[in-house]
Amino acid sequence: MSILIFFVSLFLILYTYLLYPLLLFLLARFKREKPEIPVSPEDLPSVSVIIAAYNEEAVIEKKIRNALELDYPKDKIEILIGSDGSTDKTDEICMQYEDQIRFYRLEPRQGKSNVLNTLVPLAKNEILLFTDANTVLQEESLKKLTVHFADRSIGGVCGRLILESRTQGVEAYEKAYWKYESDIKNLESRLYSTVGANGGIYAIRKELFRTIPKDTIIDDFWISLGILKQGKKIYFEKEAIAKETISETIIDEFWRKVRIGSGNLQTLLLVPVIDCPNRAFIHFAYYSHKVIRWMTPLLLIILYISILALSSEPIFVNMFYLSNLLIFVSSLAVILNIKNRSMNLIGYFSLFNFALLWGYIRFIMGKQSVIWKKAAR
Repeated sequence: MSILIFFVSLFLILYTYLLYPLLLFLLARFKREKPEIPVSPEDLPSVSVIIAAYNEEAVIEKKIRNALELDYPKDKIEILIGSDGSTDKTDEICMQYEDQIRFYRLEPRQGKSNVLNTLVPLAKNEILLFTDANTVLQEESLKKLTVHFADRSIGGVCGRLILESRTQGVEAYEKAYWKYESDIKNLESRLYSTVGANGGIYAIRKELFRTIPKDTIIDDFWISLGILKQGKKIYFEKEAIAKETISETIIDEFWRKVRIGSGNLQTLLLVPVIDCPNRAFIHFAYYSHKVIRWMTPLLLIILYISILALSSEPIFVNMFYLSNLLIFVSSLAVILNIKNRSMNLIGYFSLFNFALLWGYIRFIMGKQSVIWKKAAR
């Protein structure tokens, strides 16, 4: 039995990280990429840009200017910013642009979901663009997103987020991981639909927005699931580009992953199955890309225990000691910022999954708040 558990656990880990992307790649080769849709400025839909902010004095003015400078008809775009009880100069900076944006201060602070629930009903336009205060969009990005709404089967369009960093430590692996994730989203989209947008840059039809439960930790994924449940697709547009700076320290990045872990478990418990029309591919992608990936920390523990149970066999004894050594040395290399590509990759994977596991524990214990803690930028 232990040997079966070992191979099943190992297979599932390899499947979600390697075999599933490979399968998507092979299937996508038989399907052409969606051709670019020429749309005149007159045919572009009207857009409401929705930005939730908390203590963003370091970036909010740059964000406002970025939104105002998007290459889009000025009479078809409005900008709404909600300050979630900011205690710095965020409100003051926003109010300097009150003739160009719609600014709202929300008190007391209740989290991003509450900001979005408040701003969306106030939005006047048919398309909602959700973007973060620290995300910088390229000028053409909004056009690249909105042209796809000419297809009524599409309910949301996700852009490509490129991560940048000021240093060259473990951040390089976070950037590589994010590119890997974007490639998977692109392949899923070519085949039918991706299953989740990222909060930095995505647009949806306003009519598809559903109120986000106040205790929701990962709002962008909840909104994405709502679109899929209504029988619409989410398209990934790789040419709609936005850039964002990675957390400055490994500690900040670790706690961001912990929060993601809590949100993952919350989502799985609330939505074990996506009840939607045309659900065969959606279910395939949801379990292959999301659910099994979320379960990887538990699969690693099961794998470790099964190796221990098989330690009477010489090969598994060696495997047990080798795995311990690799985890310890690679994690130490990441923490001490020692430059070794192989060790850093293993260490990043180990710490990433430990953070997710810690997030699960925090969620089960009721310790994870919906109020997000800003990382240094």
